Amino acid sequence: MKRIQGLLLCGGWLLGVCTGLAAQVPDPRPFGEGIVAADLRPDLELLASDSLQGREAGTPGAEMAAAFIEARFRALGLRPVVGDSSYRQSLRLDRVQIRGGFLAAGGRQFRHLEEVICWEGAPGQDSLHLPLVVAAGAEDAPALAGKAVLIRAGMAEIRELAGRYRRRGAAALLAVTADSPETFAEQSKLLRLYLAQGRMKTGQDSPMPILLVSPLVASHVLKVPLDQLDAAFQSPDSLSPLPVSIAIDQVWTYQQTDNVIGYLPGAGKPEETVMVTAHYDHLGERRGKLFPGADDNASGVVALLEIAEAFAEAREQGLRPYRSVVFMAFAAEEKGLLGSDFYADHPVFDLEQTVVNLNMDMVGHLDDAHGPKEARFVSIVGSDWLSADLHQIHEAANARYTQLLLDYTYNAKDHPERFYYRSDQYHFAKHGIPVIFYTSGDHEDYHQPSDRVENIHFGRLQGVARLVFYTAWEVAFRPERLRLDPQD
Repeated sequence: MKRIQGLLLCGGWLLGVCTGLAAQVPDPRPFGEGIVAADLRPDLELLASDSLQGREAGTPGAEMAAAFIEARFRALGLRPVVGDSSYRQSLRLDRVQIRGGFLAAGGRQFRHLEEVICWEGAPGQDSLHLPLVVAAGAEDAPALAGKAVLIRAGMAEIRELAGRYRRRGAAALLAVTADSPETFAEQSKLLRLYLAQGRMKTGQDSPMPILLVSPLVASHVLKVPLDQLDAAFQSPDSLSPLPVSIAIDQVWTYQQTDNVIGYLPGAGKPEETVMVTAHYDHLGERRGKLFPGADDNASGVVALLEIAEAFAEAREQGLRPYRSVVFMAFAAEEKGLLGSDFYADHPVFDLEQTVVNLNMDMVGHLDDAHGPKEARFVSIVGSDWLSADLHQIHEAANARYTQLLLDYTYNAKDHPERFYYRSDQYHFAKHGIPVIFYTSGDHEDYHQPSDRVENIHFGRLQGVARLVFYTAWEVAFRPERLRLDPQD
């Protein structure tokens, strides 16, 4: 970002002539217009360079990226979050390599990657023999201690449901995630390569075995015909499921990584926070190929750094926001949103006082639906899910300052890609915190070695970074807190 030599406030304060923008909020344009493509490029070239080895969580490349972000936060004068000097929130990563396994019940054995998928293991629990109970929902099946729980759930729900059942004493979780044996077989094929890389989780909880099971397995252990399985899950009290034996061949290793966090304290309500976030990890090297992750998510990180610099410049010009602004680079998003999951369970700032999360993940590439003529676009997810105030502010900021094409395709609550749940903003949204997820959407270089700097559209990246800055500015400076919409 270019240094701003003079403060241009258009008379000192901007009157809210656009619906959704409050009066008595300083003009952000002298600072937002300092976010330029020429400053975004060199940082992105560094983060996506071969020397950072694809920034896989827990590797030296990811540590180099974290050190770079921390150094920038320090140079900008952001406040550290641990003591007087540290911008790091450390978390342990537990990696399990599952080499095989099976589930047995009623004289039959179902093998890993055939009729069951050993999704997660637990250290020291290679073999278990457990009674089985069936739960139709997270609060069902009250007597869980020492038992395996069988549920029907989507993949996106597994981790959260497993945590709930574990805290209530369950010893293992079996999940039916496919609606037919054929769908399960396809799921197993898709997950085979993913599982070969090893599953990773944070070391904050005692893990328990999690197995994804085919509807055929569920039919067997519940002793009901396959075509009556749906009805069986609706009446769990009428069932007498078979006890199960679980065996998992597993190897555990341990690593450490860090969320990187800095903030600018607010002048009015410093306990309230506006969170601007992006994850900095990527996929590293696989099968001898480097995955540089230029769009995913070096683009979000460099936008985060430029937005932080714009706020820091405003502070030097005497403008302090009404509430605190927090800048956070998450670790281990590619391992299952682990950095943001850990933060939500161990928040540095009170979640009840967290006003909004603006999260950027893949914001520099053109997607499959928008060609060069529509380069100034951004896919928006979540802006109207929890707060109409936030949606109005975001749209007004775009209309007044950036004029991007806002694509809400992935915002549909029934969209099959479920983007709302697939990046770090989800761990704020699940606590009732309004969020906006800014993204490129799907494109041909997603999770490919070809996700390189030469495929980044820096004019588009500049526009998205400015929009996030203008939205964060409005929420941070306006005295009124965002109102939450009534939820079902």
